[in-house]
Order: sequence, then C-alpha cells, then structure tokens
Amino acid sequence: WWVEAGKYNVLPLDDRGGGALMIIRRPGYEPPGNVQRFLPATPHLERSKTPDVRNRSFEIRARVDRVSGDEGALVACGARTGGYSMYVQDDRLVFTYNYLGDMAVVRSDQPLPEGELDLIAHYDKTDEHAGNVRLQCVAVDGGERIELGDGPIRTLPYRQTTYGMDIGCDNGPTITGEYAGPFTYRGALQWVEYELWDDRQDLIKAAEVELENQLADQ
Repeated sequence: WWVEAGKYNVLPLDDRGGGALMIIRRPGYEPPGNVQRFLPATPHLERSKTPDVRNRSFEIRARVDRVSGDEGALVACGARTGGYSMYVQDDRLVFTYNYLGDMAVVRSDQPLPEGELDLIAHYDKTDEHAGNVRLQCVAVDGGERIELGDGPIRTLPYRQTTYGMDIGCDNGPTITGEYAGPFTYRGALQWVEYELWDDRQDLIKAAEVELENQLADQ
C-alpha cells in the first residue's frame, strides 16, 4: 500500500479533522475576500457560495436610485426555517433575522429619502452568535449616514438553511411572512455589497459545523 501511495502522490497523509480540511483551499482557489459585491443579475447562490457572516460583525450595503414606492427584497439568504432578509417595504428599510422561526425585525423609524442612496444594515457582534443591527442610509453624492433604527438579534452558528441566497428578490420559501415571494425589488438596484470583519476566533469550529450540515444534506 505504501509503495502505491508514494507512486501516485498520495503521501504525505493528512490526519487533520474535517473542519480543518474545509478551510484549506487549493492554490488559485482561495476564498473570496472580506468585501464581496453582487450585481442584480447574479444567479441564485448555493449556501456554500454565500458570504460567511457566521459569528462575526458585517455590513450589507445596497446601492439604489429610488423613488417613493420602490420596494422589494434587496438580498435574502436562507428560507422560512432560518436566515435573513434585507428589504424595503412601505418606504422603510427592514432587516429581518429568522432564528429557526424566532423573528427579530429591525425597521427604520422614518421613510427613506429619494435619490441615489446606499442602504445599510450594519451588524456589530457583541457576544458569541449575538449582536446588534443598525439600519442607515447615506446619499451617494455626499452626506453623513442617517441613523434609521437598531435592534438586537441572535444569529445561527451555521449558514442558514440549504436554500442559499438571492439578490434583488426572495425566490425561496420566504424568510419572513411579511411579504409574498419573490418580492422582486421594483426599483433601480445597482449592487449589494458585503463587508466582513475578522472578529471571530472559531473558524475551524464553524467549518466543522458546516461539514456536518453538508454531510446531512447528502
């Protein structure tokens, strides 16, 4: 066996656990960086391709050119059993996190202005799998961030459900019952951008959870 293993470049053997192996990439196949941008025409993303927001601070920024009445999902990740959605409804920005059916909803306390805007959901991690979401908007041509409201959420230790992520709509079993799918954003959506912070210490543990979930999906 050892002779054949050496012949076919099997050696050296790697006896690390599945979680450690999941965060190793082949050269040239490194994971996406901490800033990831998605265009409205982005096709549905499987769970393993979605931004890894588990147990870390992050910011979701959607650039729109809006008029009053524009509404719909800006980004939706997950499904009715768990996940999050950032959307505009009744001229207000909303972020909903579905923790296995327990809904945390943060809704702007004032109508959104018109014009070219960055709509922002900023999550500050305050504890393991828990933090606070702040909703904000800022005019693209300059100006300070307008604070729209905030609220606490607790987050799942894995990447939502097996469904994955949609940009500009919520095509799956919708994350929330506050709207009917696909709830396509009816307005000028330019892009959705994620920024991820490196403020977690459990990368291998998270990968082990992800491995267990992927094995269960098979």
